[in-house]
Amino acid sequence: MVDQIRVPTFVVGGEHDIFQRGEPLIYERLKQHVPTRLLIGPWTHTDGSSGAGLPEGGVPSLDSIALRWFDHYLKGCRPTPTRSRR
Repeated sequence: MVDQIRVPTFVVGGEHDIFQRGEPLIYERLKQHVPTRLLIGPWTHTDGSSGAGLPEGGVPSLDSIALRWFDHYLKGCRPTPTRSRR
């Protein structure tokens, strides 16, 4: 089924998710044929979908990260910096 996906895909998973092996496997297959991004955070299964704890320490919210990524791939917008560089 993963090989049938033909749209840019943003995959989110958690380090402490009991199913955490799935996201990297899906990512590895998807990146062969569609623009794909994988974000793994310090989350459990239920916290990953909300990006619990973000924004924090200069890292933007999960919604903000995903929106920028989809704006780039689906709308053709140029990516904007997520934080200042020092």
